[in-house]
Amino acid sequence: MLHRLPLNQCLDPSEDVPLQYGHTVPVEEASANATFSHINDSAVRVSYSGLDSEQSNFGPDLPTWLFELGVRVRSTNGFTVEEFERGASLIWDESVAEPSVTFTTATSGELRGVDRTGAVIESEWAFIPLPPHSHSINATIDERTAGFVGDQVLFFGEYSMYERSVGCQSIKLYIPESTDPAEPPNEIADSLEQTADQLDVGGKYEVVRLFGVDDPARVGGRTFTHEAWVHVDSEFTPEHTSGIQYPPRLIPVNTWTHEYVHTRQQWVMNGSTDSNSSWLTEAVPSYYMVSETARQDRMQVYNETRYWERLNESLRLNE
Repeated sequence: MLHRLPLNQCLDPSEDVPLQYGHTVPVEEASANATFSHINDSAVRVSYSGLDSEQSNFGPDLPTWLFELGVRVRSTNGFTVEEFERGASLIWDESVAEPSVTFTTATSGELRGVDRTGAVIESEWAFIPLPPHSHSINATIDERTAGFVGDQVLFFGEYSMYERSVGCQSIKLYIPESTDPAEPPNEIADSLEQTADQLDVGGKYEVVRLFGVDDPARVGGRTFTHEAWVHVDSEFTPEHTSGIQYPPRLIPVNTWTHEYVHTRQQWVMNGSTDSNSSWLTEAVPSYYMVSETARQDRMQVYNETRYWERLNESLRLNE
């Protein structure tokens, strides 16, 4: 069911985080502390403290979805590692009081599928989702490391943050200092604000965070409940390709808006979408990324018209 919440009624995103995703909780609610460090241009290390015998089966998981984003376990200290074909499970063996895990990312050539290189570790910045854990953790970044801990994601490196508020919702845009976005960050933030104000679909979370990433992350983006990454090459003007394809290939345009609309799809998070309607998961953000960008006068009318012409023609030719 699609509905619009009142302007000043927002949802707590923590209530919608799927069980298979990782997230951080306040210190007083955590079973262990997890301190993350960006140790070099290819690795991130997490060190755990505050463990006791009650957490004997404690450990992070590397589920298939995270493995497919490119995250890999490079080394461990104090963990038994059980590997499976597309992932791994780690269990604290109690040999050390403060165990640790070093994560790295696979190269593009080792990955397949739409989510390839959805996690990136570079020398000046890094972005990875928080791995799920068997017990609740409070995640922080080492004080010697620049960055930001989201509820479900980790960003390492110097950044600038741009914030907009729409009623009870705060929209925060994080842009790494080492990147050169295709659109001015203030314009991106303004576009997100205008979309949030006008969008008549779904509910609203109290906070939405979007993180800019660069190569080797794939073009596009991905949303984790209320947090998302978007490639900084995303433009307001769509880039057309020649020829008609079916299924119609998405034409990149204002992926910032596309990913924001995903945060308004609570029916996806709670599993209430009928299998016959699952196509709406991408169709709704794809529609609004074009219609909202055009409404904001950020896209030439010609480009908007050509987008829908190509989409309709590809559907007609393959009926």
